[in-house]
Amino acid sequence: MIEKSRLEILKSRDEQKMLELAKDEACEAEALFVLSQSANPDIRCNVAVNQSTPHHADELLADDQEISVRCGVARKIANRLTKHISEKQRAAALQVLKRLIADQEIRVRKVIAEEIKASDQVPKDIVLKLALDEASEVSCPVLEYSPLLEDEDLIGIIKGLIHSPALESIAKRANVSDVIAEKLIASMDANAITALLRNPNAQIREDALDRVLDAAETVESWHAPLIARPGLSVRAIKRICSFITENLMQEFAKRADIDEEMRDYITEKVTARLDAEDVHGSDQNAVADTIRDELLVHQKAGTLDADYFSQAADQEKHMNIWVGLALLVDIDHTIAHRIFAARSAKAIVALCWKAQMPMWLACKLQDVVGKIAQEDRLEPDQDGGYPLKDDELEWHFALFTEEDEQADDAEENTAEAG
Repeated sequence: MIEKSRLEILKSRDEQKMLELAKDEACEAEALFVLSQSANPDIRCNVAVNQSTPHHADELLADDQEISVRCGVARKIANRLTKHISEKQRAAALQVLKRLIADQEIRVRKVIAEEIKASDQVPKDIVLKLALDEASEVSCPVLEYSPLLEDEDLIGIIKGLIHSPALESIAKRANVSDVIAEKLIASMDANAITALLRNPNAQIREDALDRVLDAAETVESWHAPLIARPGLSVRAIKRICSFITENLMQEFAKRADIDEEMRDYITEKVTARLDAEDVHGSDQNAVADTIRDELLVHQKAGTLDADYFSQAADQEKHMNIWVGLALLVDIDHTIAHRIFAARSAKAIVALCWKAQMPMWLACKLQDVVGKIAQEDRLEPDQDGGYPLKDDELEWHFALFTEEDEQADDAEENTAEAG
């Protein structure tokens, strides 16, 4: 039964009083159900967040046309599931929540993800569905914080993901096992690896760190996290010293675990590298320019094709391969070199796709030039074509070109300012 004064408010149609009634958690379930059908969205919003609103009203509001109403129900129900409640309450809440996590509006799913991200009371299938959401706003909170996601779950998620924010969120987890760290490094996602290096609780094995160091010289965003990385071996420190700048060297030498002998080594090696850098770079560029001139002849003759690159791979003419592919794609040869040095299967395949080469060549170059382990290689689809969609391939290619474009823009802006 609805209390008489509340019944009078409902009959009066006084929207201000009905709004106050919708906020009242002492209000009867029957009255709140009536209010849940109000034409006023503000009233429905307040009914949606009211803890006393009955289950059948929550079900009704979960399909409300107003996003703010659905968000209100989503936040309340998701929060309820993070607490210790009766089995009956849990079943009712799950019935509503499963409808809301299928909502087409990202904001609704994001609200749920934020509420349940750190809870161990939520059913795992709900967590997995949110973790696999295509919208990073939804998946990222769960991927970073959920205690229910185990290594096996994360490995499957990493394998199927292409967007950087999700991988980065996994790298930020409170505890990242060496297995997960290795999978993230194999993705060669620059942002994810940056986050991984910055995470003191990420367990990175020496061989996995070596893969990072193989590509680190050309990925400046990794340099600072590397010199701050705890537990570096002497071998890793020496490798890092081969490419960091003088400023970072000074920061490196300040580490508490660096002794005087190693400080002297850092100073000497970095200084020597800086002295030799211009000569080495000039020599390599001169060779690349010579090869490029030769390849231009092949290009004009129409023989800079898959057969040419396959033969070059057989003859271990790796520079011919990355200079030739760079020529076809119209990028600097150093970018193509960086892609192969990073040992990223997806990036190598994306470069071949961009150069309009067949997938069989991409397979061969993954093996011969990229030195990609068999289990990490991308294989052709059932028709012998590329296994990734065009937008995915474009994304992986852009990972290695955007940094150079930004540097070029900065240089042009500086020149214009001068």
